[in-house]
Amino acid sequence: MSNSLYFDEELKHNIGITYLNMEMYDDALVTFEEALSINSNYVPTLLTIGKFYMDRDLPRLAKGYYERVLKLEENDEAMFNVGIIALNEGMQSLAYDTLSKLVRKSNNEYADMAANVLGDIYVIAGDTDSAIEMYLKSLANSKTQVESVKRLVKVYEQVEDYDSIKKVYEQILYQNPNDINTIIALGNLYEEENDYDKAIKYYYRLSKIKNYTNAYEAIGLLANAYYKGSKLDEAEDNYKKIIMLDKKDDLYKTALERLGDITYRQKSFTASLKYYKEIYTIETNNAIFKPRLGELELYYGNSDRGIKLLENSIKESIGNAFPSRTLAIYYESIGNYNEALNYYNYTLSKYPNDRESLYRAGMLYYRNREYKKANESLLAAANDENNNTFIRETAWKTLATMMEEIRSYNEANSYYRQLVEMSPKVENYMLYGNYCYRRLQYNDAIYAYSEALSMAEEKKEMFDINLALGKCYFRLNELDNAEESYRNALSYNGGDYQAKEGLRQVLNKKNNLY
Repeated sequence: MSNSLYFDEELKHNIGITYLNMEMYDDALVTFEEALSINSNYVPTLLTIGKFYMDRDLPRLAKGYYERVLKLEENDEAMFNVGIIALNEGMQSLAYDTLSKLVRKSNNEYADMAANVLGDIYVIAGDTDSAIEMYLKSLANSKTQVESVKRLVKVYEQVEDYDSIKKVYEQILYQNPNDINTIIALGNLYEEENDYDKAIKYYYRLSKIKNYTNAYEAIGLLANAYYKGSKLDEAEDNYKKIIMLDKKDDLYKTALERLGDITYRQKSFTASLKYYKEIYTIETNNAIFKPRLGELELYYGNSDRGIKLLENSIKESIGNAFPSRTLAIYYESIGNYNEALNYYNYTLSKYPNDRESLYRAGMLYYRNREYKKANESLLAAANDENNNTFIRETAWKTLATMMEEIRSYNEANSYYRQLVEMSPKVENYMLYGNYCYRRLQYNDAIYAYSEALSMAEEKKEMFDINLALGKCYFRLNELDNAEESYRNALSYNGGDYQAKEGLRQVLNKKNNLY
């Protein structure tokens, strides 16, 4: 008799499942109730009805069926859902106890889902350590892994523990070396940290996965990482692969723009102009590359197009000094100094710390004898440690020369001193020494020439310095030192008239004295 009843309840249950699969829900529920009328303790039917109501967001209807199961046996599915229902009803303590019991006693999908829920509870309570422990428990389960990873990453991000995020991702790759999402996530993480070598490693790995359906994306990620990591040759190779596919999408446009930049930096200006022209036909309003295109048009003699592009960039206020500065440099190059100064002044009115404009404007002000403005601009350029040595040296030299021209000798002396302090080398000490000699400051000149001599390596330098020292010592009537300096000069260039004449004058004066 019991076997017959079991068969009937199982049969009714299976018929109910068939109705469910056919989406005949009313018939399914009626049939399930018939199964329970045969055997009210038939667990498969109780679980199925509970799931039916849970899937339709009717937890109160599901609750009774799951509770009936738990009175019959310790069932993980029922225990998980009772915990979830309790949580939704605000019964936090019951939910916590039920789900914790499930996590402790079992090691299956329901226990792992419970661990994720408990992790969420711990996060809300501010207990990140316990939350992490729960999420890690469910990480190994492939069915709950995706959600566990999301939760773990979110918690680790909150505590800024990015190394642990990497370990989570590496653990997944250990289990599944070709997990696409994880490889991309690791690449993105290293890219955000500006660790482009490691980002490249993962993107390259992605590009080599066989049968990966989005190889185009992988090449793009790899190219971008190469570009950001200043590996321009590798970036160029990969961007060229992208434009060969001619998809005209955002990645294609990025490839064109960056190929323009790469070839520009490589001084392949013809290629750079080609790429920028092509992207300009697609995005005529793109303010990023338009100034560069304008500069290249000027470079290749297309002045009308270049000026128009740069003027439009200025009107669009792209946020940097490049367009107006480039126009200033162009007008300076063709000798239109007034227009050049107009654009330098405009640039500095918008970007007062633009180093190149300060320096170039200062040099033009000096050329136009606008000494006050020249002094202000060149002094800023000379003191700016971010400028290269050549610009700073030229600024100090020009400042010193200018002050000497307008007879501001104290300032001239100060600028020469700052020149040699900033760049102590033979040429600069010679300039300082020559200035002091012109001002009849022979002791200061001797100091400067002696410093130059201590650094000199070439014969011509040693000749020039000793000749200058000879003149200074003679002026101070230090005849022995003058004789020694002239003889040293002649040892480097025995036929020089000035050195011979200087030595003759010294010897004559000595003879007259003695």
